[in-house]
Amino acid sequence: TMNYLEKCTTITLPQPYTAITFFDDFKIGSWAKPAVVALQQCGVLAGFTNRHFLPEDNATRAQSAHIVAKLLRIQDDPSYLPAEPQYRQISGNPYSGYARLVNRTYPIPNAANYTPESLVIISGSSVSMDAAAASALEELRSAYRASHPGGAFICQSGYRSYSYQQTLFNRKVRQTGSVDKAAVVSAIPGTSEHQTGLAMDLSVDGTLTSRFGSTTLGKWVYEHCHEYGFIVRFPAGKEQITGIIYEPWHLRYVGKEVAAEMKAQGYTTLEEYYDLYLNPRDLTPYLPYLQ
Repeated sequence: TMNYLEKCTTITLPQPYTAITFFDDFKIGSWAKPAVVALQQCGVLAGFTNRHFLPEDNATRAQSAHIVAKLLRIQDDPSYLPAEPQYRQISGNPYSGYARLVNRTYPIPNAANYTPESLVIISGSSVSMDAAAASALEELRSAYRASHPGGAFICQSGYRSYSYQQTLFNRKVRQTGSVDKAAVVSAIPGTSEHQTGLAMDLSVDGTLTSRFGSTTLGKWVYEHCHEYGFIVRFPAGKEQITGIIYEPWHLRYVGKEVAAEMKAQGYTTLEEYYDLYLNPRDLTPYLPYLQ
């Protein structure tokens, strides 16, 4: 195979042949899979086959394979090479803004010292949110109460500081007896959306349980929250994508434009919307508690 490659290129391959090894961690779509597979088979690429280094998973490896395959002209038939990736046009930015992605793989930078700039108290409650998110929540609450007079609508938990999240997480670790088990129900400090001021936990009775999803408010929120710029951040059936248990009460403000895009395109998690997934080291240890 290596002799064939040398015939296809003016590049002289090193002797002895040494595969290029990548240690990247981030998952993208599988557009580069054919190139990756071909380069792995001929020894140009190497990596972890028993961990996260798989033919369709990693961005840096996949993009590099796509380029290297073109340089080496690994196939006489150019149709074998994957087409240039066609990226979706999306409004969100995973690294900043209202729709930023926050999870164990994408924590809040300098989280221990981070506080949102504009926090306001939600009227009728003692909890706060980012000002834009709070305004949107007020609209959502007014719409719900207009259609359900007298219906319970409790803003249970909004902004949380890093230190408060640490307290909550430590308490959950003591209760469960396991850091990994605690992390699927309470965010590790620095990875909580509540610290951004963009998340709100809703309740009808002062509790936060999966039963909220079957309440009148829970059902209404699930159907209409996108109209006000929110998503139900941790939906049922997506636990192995978000790394968090089903939380029908947890609303996340992403802005009306992104929320509308996600609804129209059928994405229910930010990980799927951005095609950016949890690093296996941030997911695999927690899978036994997400079944």
